[in-house]
Amino acid sequence: MQKADFLIVGGSTAGTTAAEVIRGLNPDATIFIVTEENHEQYSRVLIPHFIRHKTAREQVFLKKPEWYSGKNINLLKGLRAIKLDTSSKTVEFSNGEQINYGKLLIAVGGDVIKSDVPGSDLENILYMRTIENAEKIIEVAGKSKSAVIIGGGFIGMEFSSCFKVNGIEDITVLVREPYYWASKLDEDSSKVLVSILENNGVKVLCEEEVDHFSGEGRVSGVKTKSGKEFNCEVVGVGIGIKSKFDWLEG
Repeated sequence: MQKADFLIVGGSTAGTTAAEVIRGLNPDATIFIVTEENHEQYSRVLIPHFIRHKTAREQVFLKKPEWYSGKNINLLKGLRAIKLDTSSKTVEFSNGEQINYGKLLIAVGGDVIKSDVPGSDLENILYMRTIENAEKIIEVAGKSKSAVIIGGGFIGMEFSSCFKVNGIEDITVLVREPYYWASKLDEDSSKVLVSILENNGVKVLCEEEVDHFSGEGRVSGVKTKSGKEFNCEVVGVGIGIKSKFDWLEG
């Protein structure tokens, strides 16, 4: 069993910044960062810019391997925390390894909320959270001409521009709210935003909720609960994120 004076679960901005600050305050402490990602820290904010070909892939990454080694910070990648035992001060990870800690910081951020309607496991139903998601969007969008976007928040809007830049011509956005960005804007402001989208070839339909996705292996259509049907080659889902705290139960 490995031992850490400071164990940080989560390797994005919060966890990595914490490790850097701790190292500055305590030159001799043993510091571990454990992350589910298979990469060093990168910027989620830059992911849409990468998809739109405004930022190179390497520019998305904020830390290189030598940064961790130079600060004597142990980075363990591709591992998920599955159990916390506060009595023994240990965290168990998905590879069966346990780490004993002096202090524990939980900085796991959030994972995308995935659609759970029938057909959600079809190919080309895409999310925008990780660098792998971004690479998949570029690959699929470059081969597609029609798309449906589920969700009218920031990620839905990013999907609109990312799909457009990568050559998708027919884009429809479906939102459950009475008007676009209802949780953030008044209705008049929403109309201005929708007008900009529509002038750029993006259709917005409100008060529409997905009933199911159709297709044989790969998505080919979306049907809403109101009975409308939309043919498409790709779907972008942006319905929020949530944190994984099931490993902290008890």
